[in-house]
Order: sequence, then C-alpha cells, then structure tokens
Amino acid sequence: MSNVLVLNCPNYNQESVDKTIERVFKEIPIKIKPHSKVLIKPNILMAKKPEYACTTHPAIIEAVCKILAKNKCEIIFGESSGFNTMNGFTVSGIRAVAEKYHAKIIAFENDKIQDKNIDGKILKELKITSVINDVDYIINMPKMKTHMLMRVTGAVKNCYGFIPGFQKAVYHTKGKDEKAFGELLIDIYSQCKDKIAINIMDAIVGMEGEGPGNGDPKNTGLVIASTDAPALDVIQSRIMGFDPLQIGTISAAIDRKLLNIDDIKVIGDYKNSNIPKLNYTPAGGKGNKIVKFISTAKSYLMKTPQLIPEVNKDKCIKCGICAKLCPVQCITLKPYPTFDRKICIKCYCCHEHCPQGAIFLKR
Repeated sequence: MSNVLVLNCPNYNQESVDKTIERVFKEIPIKIKPHSKVLIKPNILMAKKPEYACTTHPAIIEAVCKILAKNKCEIIFGESSGFNTMNGFTVSGIRAVAEKYHAKIIAFENDKIQDKNIDGKILKELKITSVINDVDYIINMPKMKTHMLMRVTGAVKNCYGFIPGFQKAVYHTKGKDEKAFGELLIDIYSQCKDKIAINIMDAIVGMEGEGPGNGDPKNTGLVIASTDAPALDVIQSRIMGFDPLQIGTISAAIDRKLLNIDDIKVIGDYKNSNIPKLNYTPAGGKGNKIVKFISTAKSYLMKTPQLIPEVNKDKCIKCGICAKLCPVQCITLKPYPTFDRKICIKCYCCHEHCPQGAIFLKR
C-alpha cells in the first residue's frame, strides 16, 4: 500500500506552512536520522519570483529546513535549471532560506558528474550529479504545474533536475514524444529513488495553462506528500483533472511494476473517494486559444505533435536562451527566433524556458 498525504494549507503564511509540514513528518514515517546529510531538491525551472508559481515556494522549503535543523542535519540545496541555476536560487527566494540555515547550494552543472551504465528502456548511459552518492537522504520538493509535453510535472519529473545543464537538452533528443520521454524520466528516477526519503509537493498555488514556465497561477491550497513519487503523481493528476493513465511517467511506472495504481491510499484531510477535483486548464495562456487534451486512447496515441512553437515579437527580447537550449539546434536568431520545422522535435524546451513567455504553442 502506498500512502499519499493530502493536507489543506490555504496560503504561504509561514506559521500555517510550518504546521502543515510538521503534520507531514508526523503522519508519514520518514526515516531521516539526526546528524544526516540531506539534499533538498526544489523545482527551480528558471529565475522567477515566487508569485509566478513557477518554482517551489521558499516558505515550504523553510518549513522543512526548520525540522532538519532541529535534528542537526547537514542541509544541501541542489538543482540544475534550464539556464543560470544560481540566479534561479536567488530570484526564487530559495537562496535566502539556504543562507538562513547555513545550507550549501549546488548547481549540479558546476559540480561533479558521474557516468553510469544503466539498463533503462531509453537510456543505457547516464550522466547524473554525483551529489546523490554523497548524501544520506533526498527530500524531493516539486511544484504542482501543467506541462506542455507531459501534461503535468510532478515528483518523478522533478528528478530530471539531477541531470546537469545542457545534458537535459541532449536527453530530449532521445525522448522525442510524451511516451518515450515518460520512459526516460522513469529511467532517471530509478537511479535516485532509493535515496528519496520523502516527496513533498508545493500545491498551495500551482500553475495551469502553458506550464511549466509560463502558465497562470492557480490557487489550490494543498500540500501533497508521499514516500512514493509515482503514487503522489497519480493523486496530483486526479486533483488537476487529468486521467493518470494518460500521463507518460505513470504508465511507464506501472509497466515496470514500480506502481500499483489500485494500492494507493489517500490519507490526511481527504480520502480516495473525496479528493478535490480542481480541473486545471492544460494548455493555453492569456490571449491564446485553449487546447484541450481529451482523455481517450486515440488522443494519447496522437499526443501533442500538432502544437508548434511560434514567437510573440512584442514580448521577445532576443536574449537567445531558446536557441542555446534547443537540443537539436533548430532555432536561429534573425534577429527574432526562427524555427527549422524539418528538424524540430517538438520537445517545447524553447517554450518552457523562455523568461519572457514570448514563445507560445499553436496548432
């Protein structure tokens, strides 16, 4: 049986968040010994302030740090975002929390990397941060958001941040569609899952629409936690109004016997029969047509390749981040981004990491 704890937490008032996280550590058996070395892995996609709902909120991270500090744990913050991770730590407010608790901050792309041979379905060779080997436990802290390729981004997807820097873009060329990328994410999750003591999702304010970077904040008022990342993602998907079986990481976890969807029990403020349904808008931001994903076998096979990136020149500042992060180098600045449609793999990295939200997706 995999327990998923769903707790009400109406806002980011530090006192309210502290009480909620204290409940997480009381109601889920978390095996973190005193004086341990603990890596906190937030979701820092890019350098955005907390109110944009793009990154894990610093209040929920501070609440976890308070508990670890009481147990005299050594705290490390680690992440590899799409571009300039250290700036992401600063702008998101997470650096200030790290400094308050004397925690070390690591941008994985600037640290030691290990090369591993693995027996994955997509990946046979893996470049991943070696920090995983140096810590006793990982606390995985994803953010509830929609995702243009994967529909949702959750606890399993947050482990993609263990891949350093541009290597993430390289792996996008191996996971070219929703199903393949879901399998690839499970390949990576399988290499770090034994170190993950707990997954704690910031779902107090999530993101809907053109997530994970340029969608709209959505008040959700929840914290979701589990020692089982795929199980957490199942409940997250249900809350957001998605069919879990349509999510690539979840179907891959089921196929590999890492998840039994019938063995999940919701505990805390809800039960399986009455978890909230919030019906997140899966795609389309302000001024764009909403693209609805219909939960049928046919739509799953079709996935989202009809969506192609385009540029809003009124928003674009010609920074070139999209071109730098494109895994197949199909973007050229002339002076605005132009796309070589013949080689574009529709991974949506350009859309995901555009700091201005200037790249949108259309049919």
